[in-house]
Amino acid sequence: MTHLELRDLLVNRIGWFNDNIDSTLIVDSDNQTTISGRYFQDEHPLITLRNISSIMEYQPKSASSFNAYLKQLKERCILLVLSDVFKVSDLNDDVITHKEEILDNAILKRMALLIGESILTSTRSNRLEMMTKEFTQNLFYEINGSPQGVNNLNIPIHIGMRQRYAEEIDEIKFSLGQMNLLDTISYRVPNYKDVDKVFFT
Repeated sequence: MTHLELRDLLVNRIGWFNDNIDSTLIVDSDNQTTISGRYFQDEHPLITLRNISSIMEYQPKSASSFNAYLKQLKERCILLVLSDVFKVSDLNDDVITHKEEILDNAILKRMALLIGESILTSTRSNRLEMMTKEFTQNLFYEINGSPQGVNNLNIPIHIGMRQRYAEEIDEIKFSLGQMNLLDTISYRVPNYKDVDKVFFT
């Protein structure tokens, strides 16, 4: 089984719901499908249809184009998770048979991280309008957490999305016997000195 085949097996486990924040952004029935009963918007307040619309390269001209983007996001997110869990691209057919739910939490966490990263890096004008300095700093720390080695009572310790996702991936790899095949997932170290200009070193 390839990653693409496994993606197709997982694509309907988690769905999107109509959050009623923007009446022009409607989720179709296919994207609402959720085998697990879980929805992406329940994972983090960042995940809203309006935020997703703001990171699209072009303003969606129709409900179909918006829903196509929602599907693309979901498929991309699943493939990112699979590449973090499995080193090889050709897997045993029964690799997650009867335990498909083991990847649900990682997919939800990766979607929140994907949306957050996309908001920070998007060049869309309506995204830029909401990017105040305070918003940028808060989102940066929500994604990356507290800088390591900080001992300051004025800065509460916060575990960021990246670390929570990495810990979830490690748990999955251990459960599926993949720990010996992959090193622990790692990311570039964030630059906390100039959040407005440089996000990573």
